[in-house]
Amino acid sequence: TIDSGILSFEDFRFDQPIYPVISNPKAAKFKTPREPLDRLSQSTHIRVVVFSKWPIVDVNVSIDSKYLGNAIQSIDNKNLYVLPWDANFYNDGHLHKLKIEIKDNQNNKIKTENEFSLSTTTITVWTRSKFVLSIHWPTIWLLPITGALCLYIIVFMFFRYSVKRTA
Repeated sequence: TIDSGILSFEDFRFDQPIYPVISNPKAAKFKTPREPLDRLSQSTHIRVVVFSKWPIVDVNVSIDSKYLGNAIQSIDNKNLYVLPWDANFYNDGHLHKLKIEIKDNQNNKIKTENEFSLSTTTITVWTRSKFVLSIHWPTIWLLPITGALCLYIIVFMFFRYSVKRTA
């Protein structure tokens, strides 16, 4: 989803009955400096986009294990659920955990969580996959090949000159 110029997304398995995407506040691990992150602290509502085959009954929202309320369906969009909040209360530079519990009329339930921060700084967590993707592999592979070539030349020259000295 794109909410006020900020992109939010989720990975799903296609066998789920409910597909929620938290569009506001954005997950801290996916914030980028190219987005208008100052809008996060000015937001007035928590927004969740929910796709389901059956009508949604409950969208319970809690932050840091504190229940905030039940998000209501938007008038303009049947897939959008909103809950008013005071963003200034969470604009302290710390990570907060947003937890959404959704239930439809077939009694299917799903829980989704994200950690968010309303500060404009981005959080960089160096995982193995991010490290692998950030390396310039041609340079990395060129170093051991060059080192092996230099070692080969040194050994070759050593034996060549040692043979000339003994002859």
